Amino acid sequence: MSATGTVSREQTQQKLDLRGPVAARYMASTPYTTADRLEDCARDFGERIFLTEGDVRYTYAQLNQHANQVARALHAQGVKKGDVVAMAIENRPAFFFAWFGIAKLGAVAAFINTHVSGKPLVHALEVTSAKAVIVGEECAGRFAETDGLDTRLTYWHWPDEERRAESGVLDQFGANLQALAMAEDGSETPKEWREGVKAGDTAQYIFTSGTTGLPKAAVISHARWLMAGDSMQVLWEITKDDCFYCFLPLYHGAASMSLTSTAMSAGARIVVRRKFSRSEFWKDIRQHGVTFCQYVGEICRFLLTDAASANDKQHTLRKMAGTGLTPEIWQQWTSRFGEQFQIYEGWGGTESNTNTINLGNRSGSCGREPVW
Repeated sequence: MSATGTVSREQTQQKLDLRGPVAARYMASTPYTTADRLEDCARDFGERIFLTEGDVRYTYAQLNQHANQVARALHAQGVKKGDVVAMAIENRPAFFFAWFGIAKLGAVAAFINTHVSGKPLVHALEVTSAKAVIVGEECAGRFAETDGLDTRLTYWHWPDEERRAESGVLDQFGANLQALAMAEDGSETPKEWREGVKAGDTAQYIFTSGTTGLPKAAVISHARWLMAGDSMQVLWEITKDDCFYCFLPLYHGAASMSLTSTAMSAGARIVVRRKFSRSEFWKDIRQHGVTFCQYVGEICRFLLTDAASANDKQHTLRKMAGTGLTPEIWQQWTSRFGEQFQIYEGWGGTESNTNTINLGNRSGSCGREPVW
């Protein structure tokens, strides 16, 4: 890397060339899934911290145990391989427990935007052919105010200590899945529950933002999720010592795919926050030793509106990835918070069949086409 922080074209091409072998690991017929990745992480990184929320921490082994409990509870409730289970849960540990519990069954998770209600919510459940829904207590009010929800679906709710629903609302949404799961054994689930599921099969539905009509359900295969993590682990040079800051919504691909899959690929940590907070951003970075965060350009601009401080450059954050960082904000950011940043500005989308990424740390660039 030069004194200006940019990386040479030859170096970036060498990095890009590493993606070929990564992609070759996951053919559509490969018998490896999201659930297998979690089980491998529990074996290889079991005692390492995977997730932190406030003062609460979960190791990789504990995440695996919670996922097993959820899987057993859902299996007892009739969920089986290939079923679509929608889930509306904010950024908190319950999201991970439910998500990977669904994966353990060879079922498909449909991530529902936690802000939607009414027609978009009904549409999301219909277009994914969901057979069941896990409703976080924080989202129960939006479900309750929505007319036209399919009463034939099976509903469960997951309590939320921070955001209680109004009295009686949770009664509309089935049994307490958290309680059902806690009553189950946390040992490994039988492999036959997901026998025959391949990397090319659908793992998740992630919805687009809906700027041109109702949100569309983008199909994310196990292979795509796995390749995203393994590729970014190489391109971003992530190690087990890195710590990711997750404040973008987990129901979108940036947090649930790029961030989570990458962290798990390396055995790294994730610090999760419900949503972005300008007042808490740098506190969280310093308290938890965060080294990597995702962004959208407006977040960086927003953080720059705070009054300058003498300790602006005293932090652990070293790498950032996202979209929409203008050259002006980029330069203001590095000038104020440190020239050490490696910024991976990209272009793409959940439903895209291609993307670009800036590996050269060149202000204003979102990548380039390779020489060939």
